[in-house]
Parts: sequence; structure tokens; C-alpha cells
Amino acid sequence: MNRKMKILAVILLISMASLVIAQSPIESVITKHLDKREGFQVSSVLIGNVNGYDSELTIVQWTSLGPSYWKNFISVFSNQQSELDTEVIHGLVDRIELIDGYIVLSLKTKGPDDPRCCPSVIKEKRFHMVGSELSELP
Repeated sequence: MNRKMKILAVILLISMASLVIAQSPIESVITKHLDKREGFQVSSVLIGNVNGYDSELTIVQWTSLGPSYWKNFISVFSNQQSELDTEVIHGLVDRIELIDGYIVLSLKTKGPDDPRCCPSVIKEKRFHMVGSELSELP
């Protein structure tokens, strides 16, 4: 391989590496919530208006993935993709929807006789915005 080909190969490798490293602003915010041993997976992204906030929001339901555990979150971002709030969601998220301006989560939580792996109690949680923070409705 001649010198020009080697230089071209190095430039190509560097540009490919920068594509892999580049993250969206939302992914960058999510990684700030992670331990160095954790990864994450985005499960759902919704865009719409939420009661208590006057402009469109992006709602991201994601899971942190540890070596032997996982934890669910919802994060809310402004239309400039800056983080407004992130909440831990206790339970296994089955569905997330925007209904009448509310963020509605359908999830399974651990019942009194459930093994840790297998929650069976179906629960619904509703959130709205109070200023720039998520607030769960009773």
C-alpha cells in the first residue's frame, strides 16, 4: 500500500469513528444519567403538548441497562432538545401515550407474592408538567 492510500485509509477510519462517537443532544443528556458500566435503550419517543407547559415537548421513555439490572426512566425535553426533567419509573413500562395533554404510562409493578423478575400488578401513572418539572397525578 502506497503512502497516499495509507493516509486515505487513516482519514476514512477517523471519519467513521467520529460518526460512531457523535450523539444526538438527547442521547448526550441520557448518558449523563448513566454509570460508567451502564448502557441505555430508548423504547419510545413522543412529541406533543403536555398540560402545564406552553410549547411542544419531546418525551423519551428509556431504560438504563446495568450488568445485572435495569431501570426505567422518562425524560422530557424542550423543543430545543434541552432536558427539562427526568423521572425514575418503578415497574416494567408496557406503554406510554399522550392522552388529553397527559403523559400516561401503563406498567406492571411487583405484587406481594411476585418474584423480583416477574411483576404482575397492572398500574397506570399520569404525569403533567408543573413549570419545567414532571409531576405525577394522584
